[in-house]
Amino acid sequence: MIKMSFQNGKDIRAKIDSINNYTGPYSGSRFENFEEEELDLITELRVTKEIYSLLPYFNNVRSIIMDGTDGIDQDQFASLMVRYPDLEKLTIIGQNKISYIDLSNHHNLEELVVCSNEGLGMISGFDKTNKLSKLKFYNNPHFNHNDTLVLSALKMAKKGNTEVELDVLLYPDVRKEMDECEMNKSVQEVLLKRIKWTENVGVYDIDAIVSYDALQMKEIYDSAMEFINKYIKDTDTDKEKFAIIYEWFTNNVNYTEDEKEIKNGCNGTYNSLIKKECVCQGYTKGAQFLLKLAGLKSSDISCKVNGNPNTITSINGRRVLLGNHSIIKVSIDGKAYYSDITWDAHSKQNGYERKYFLLNKDDISKNHELVGEDNVIAYMPSVDSKEFNELMKFANDRLGGKNNYITPNDIVK
Repeated sequence: MIKMSFQNGKDIRAKIDSINNYTGPYSGSRFENFEEEELDLITELRVTKEIYSLLPYFNNVRSIIMDGTDGIDQDQFASLMVRYPDLEKLTIIGQNKISYIDLSNHHNLEELVVCSNEGLGMISGFDKTNKLSKLKFYNNPHFNHNDTLVLSALKMAKKGNTEVELDVLLYPDVRKEMDECEMNKSVQEVLLKRIKWTENVGVYDIDAIVSYDALQMKEIYDSAMEFINKYIKDTDTDKEKFAIIYEWFTNNVNYTEDEKEIKNGCNGTYNSLIKKECVCQGYTKGAQFLLKLAGLKSSDISCKVNGNPNTITSINGRRVLLGNHSIIKVSIDGKAYYSDITWDAHSKQNGYERKYFLLNKDDISKNHELVGEDNVIAYMPSVDSKEFNELMKFANDRLGGKNNYITPNDIVK
């Protein structure tokens, strides 16, 4: 997509349309009939691999959009950012090859949208973006928390007349930052109301989202903190913390496929923690929220089960994930473990043995085809039945319940 800053006659408009409608191989010859002044009128680009090679033609770009499956890699993106220091708008959606964004030299940036980027780990330079009036940041599962992101969001919220939309998992960070700044409660309430809280909940559609207002987020946070303060201790190991959270979910949260409930957010954190009724992604999102407060890193993993396809494609311009299930990956002692809390909740509540607690990649992959986990190596064994039973006894005692522990977790069929 190529856009002009303003229309300057039908001839230029026709030339622009010829580029937008062109479906063949891209080359510089497409721009040979443009004057340099005409090319300078082009201010917005949707950047793909093909368009990237043509960037030397465009010197006056103010808006960059990257939201397709044919995106550029990290080195190309870094080069693009250097080429266009005067960007006013930057949209990065679903670009899994981009791991780092440097905003240090983009002082004129007014709008930033960063969503659903699997590989994104870091953003620097937020403190240099003083003109931001729109910030959307959610569903970047491997992003390492950065105080400057939270501070920028709060600064925008203080200004008012801004659009701020953050991932649900950033809510505890925002609350923590406000407390550390000794901000009074009435000001906190005002700022939290000015932020929209969003999470991705799409097993089938990776652009599907659920958003919560300040009251719902407070309800989620207060409930989660009550759980953490009551059941999690600083002396607990990471496995023990996960076991407590897992045990609570498998005993207390019911699976539902009620279409009305799902449309109203049944596949999100609110339903799993507050209503205690959700679909698979609700189990994952709710567990992620508790794990974050307990100090564990986790991520939502989409996968294929029961023979359904598992590919990312585009339908009517919308990016769609054709998987059909969600599980959780948690980092314990620097190693990746996977758990299917949904299936184990169903098993526990129907008198069957649970089999999907802290498995390594090889074991979970026996009946879950994982998305985006090709580079993960199963360095360590899965938790076996003996350790599982010990952890479940520990968790159940902490939760104050009684249970029978019949789960040969080392037998995965």
